[in-house]
Amino acid sequence: MDIERTPINAPLPCYAQGHNSALPKCQACPHKTGCSALAGDRAGVIEIGNLQYNLIPEKFGVKVVESEDPEFAMLQEVYVLCHNTVFREDTRDSVAPYRRDIAARAAEAKLSIRTFMLSCMFGHLSTAKSAVGHTESKTRAFTPKSLTYPSAPATARAYVSLCREKFGAFSLSALTALTGEDFAKNDFESQMLASETTAGSYIIGWKLRNDGEPYQSLYESKEIDLNPYWLATCPHYEELILRRHFKEPYGSRLERSHRSAVGHAIRDMTRTRNVAKAVFYARQKAAPAAVKSALAFFGYRTCDFEVKDVPVTDMLKHWLDLSRVIQHVEAAKYVYGEPSLLDRVLADRVLLEPKRD
Repeated sequence: MDIERTPINAPLPCYAQGHNSALPKCQACPHKTGCSALAGDRAGVIEIGNLQYNLIPEKFGVKVVESEDPEFAMLQEVYVLCHNTVFREDTRDSVAPYRRDIAARAAEAKLSIRTFMLSCMFGHLSTAKSAVGHTESKTRAFTPKSLTYPSAPATARAYVSLCREKFGAFSLSALTALTGEDFAKNDFESQMLASETTAGSYIIGWKLRNDGEPYQSLYESKEIDLNPYWLATCPHYEELILRRHFKEPYGSRLERSHRSAVGHAIRDMTRTRNVAKAVFYARQKAAPAAVKSALAFFGYRTCDFEVKDVPVTDMLKHWLDLSRVIQHVEAAKYVYGEPSLLDRVLADRVLLEPKRD
């Protein structure tokens, strides 16, 4: 018996591997309907490592300005953070009148704006310290205008070259080694990164063992480990902890002292708009590294997760959403007999539960 042989167009090797309606290749594919039904549409989907974060509240009206340096748009916030790191004090100085001049001086020095600011501030601090005891006049305070002086590019290049020559790179750790002062420890952005990573790791771990929202448990367990300014950006903390504390103080002496520091941070951010923007900007900049670090702690990589290409505006909600995904993935692994984080979680739960007769 003869069998009629009708040629059939075989699907491409990428069939059901991820349809993307935004790609011309997928648009022209004759199998796009079936592929999309099986794999879903990946248009507008990116790896979580490429996700953008926009944690600065809209009320601050951050305006993006075109510049070769991506931090030019956040010049005021970068200045406040650098000033806090080097001089260990907040500042209310405004860089607004000198924005273009500062960018021009940084370009003249062939340095990024952040490196230019840090090196100039460090040079000023070193000069001030060497002048102590040698002159009766008081050293002039560092201001944004100091970054516009004709000598600023040369000063910045000198300190950057010295650090690179001795330590291979210009960084806060290099400045620490050069001077003996722990600039790295005082780096506000590093403190925000540590707090964000601590909070994210705790939320993911908590969700593997519990249902519901983890915020109350987070603050009760990790409150002291979280930077006061980081806590000041969290509305949940004010609702769950501060309001009750201000009505009737409770907790240990260390906890009460830490809550007072958070209250001071909130007042500081309320009074000074530039400080508030700098704090949110520091948290925003720390977010990608915090996500990468927290995922690595649980054995994941950023390329393991794909999300809609929509900027994150609420970091705690982002951590909660991510923890739910991990919870579901680990549950599926456990059900199918694969190694899972739930193996340890359920084992611990059995050991902790009281025995029944």
